[in-house]
Amino acid sequence: MKKIQAIGRNKMVKTTHFMKRTSQRGITKAMVNYALEHGEIDGDKVIVNRKLILRHREEVLRELAVMAKLLDKGGIVVVSEYESLITAYDFDSRKNKYS
Repeated sequence: MKKIQAIGRNKMVKTTHFMKRTSQRGITKAMVNYALEHGEIDGDKVIVNRKLILRHREEVLRELAVMAKLLDKGGIVVVSEYESLITAYDFDSRKNKYS
């Protein structure tokens, strides 16, 4: 899926019409950035509907679960070279090797 860069990170110009309508409709800059980052492009529009939001929320919840496990472990180290994954170990285990 092609993504459009968020407003604050590129040269997209916000028209007076855009500013007025987003203000009237309670659409925040964060919402617009989310739409540009995660929405589906349909011609000259970017669409964020309920189905897309729920799907993305599930992905975020899975990612949060992985982060919680990583925090419990104190982090991990993954060693790679070129396109090969060589080994992985708990970040805290490094302290024992070098103390």
